Amino acid sequence: MENIESHTGRLIDFSETEWWKIKSNKVEFRKWMVLYGKLRPYLNKVLVVEFDGIATTEILPIECGKDLLNTYLSYFLRTPSFIALANWNISGARMPRVSPKFLKEEVFIPLPPLPIQSRIVARLDSAFANIDEQISLLRTSIADMESVGKSVLEEVFQNTEYDIKKLGEIVTSLSGWTPSKDNKAFWNGNIPWISPKDMKRHKLDSATDYVSETAVASSATKLLPINSLLCVTRSGILVHSFPVAINTIPVTFNQDIRALIPWKNLNIEYLYYVLKAKEREIITQWIKKWPTVHSLISWYLDNLQIPLPPLPRQLEIVAHLDQVFSQTSILKTDYESQIRDLETLKQSLLEEAFSGRLVLE
Repeated sequence: MENIESHTGRLIDFSETEWWKIKSNKVEFRKWMVLYGKLRPYLNKVLVVEFDGIATTEILPIECGKDLLNTYLSYFLRTPSFIALANWNISGARMPRVSPKFLKEEVFIPLPPLPIQSRIVARLDSAFANIDEQISLLRTSIADMESVGKSVLEEVFQNTEYDIKKLGEIVTSLSGWTPSKDNKAFWNGNIPWISPKDMKRHKLDSATDYVSETAVASSATKLLPINSLLCVTRSGILVHSFPVAINTIPVTFNQDIRALIPWKNLNIEYLYYVLKAKEREIITQWIKKWPTVHSLISWYLDNLQIPLPPLPRQLEIVAHLDQVFSQTSILKTDYESQIRDLETLKQSLLEEAFSGRLVLE
């Protein structure tokens, strides 16, 4: 199923092999069938296939009759109304899926004459191509801004006139801990417990999970003071990024996080930007990659070379970078909002198409 892109009806990377070499259960499909992903229907995986082949049994191949265009059906299966209906009719808690019986007996599709179906498909093809082009341009603009931001960071910290210190010489480093999940008293408090899934923002003032003062007092869990730096050191996300964040309230954290408490001659925002500048180096050279979970080489952080100008100069650098990234953040937020609006427009067009309004206009 991973070879069908969600929401777009596009085929992404796939491999060819001899069918007899595949030992798991599989289904055969023929050219021009509609392939429907029945596992987790909210993923919205639908494809009109252009070749014969085999697929996982989580794919349901559908052959259209003479009165139904495959492209028309594929658009119908991607409508918000149908996806909502499918989600209401799933079974299985861990691997929710819809049944072929549900699709055959309980799904009713508007069926205009073939010429009308063709007109609907043509209108959607044209509209979606235009919308997708706009989305692609916006995403390219976002990627360009992020690339420029990284270049600015790297350029700022290339100055070789500053003193160079090992990170371990200018911070206090702490490791995290997970209080026992069996002790409910540890998990009924209001102290944020940071894990990698929370490390998506520059500043942290909340978390998915919270622990109690009892957990801090009775376990190895440490309470981190305000304005410390948290770094993800073990997670699958390290394959492409090195998340760091500053806590604006006292927090605790798990063992996949390292916390750095700066000494008095080091500004925490400055350290944040230094580590972001070194992100590319870190993820390409200092990450041990395993099949699912990756980890930072243990001794690396303590020996990381940090340019350390006088504190007033650190503050000047921080002010400059804050301005740069504030401007790009505003633009990025605007572009992402435009993308969401365009995606919503696609969903609206699908609903209109199957209510008859798209062809009538």
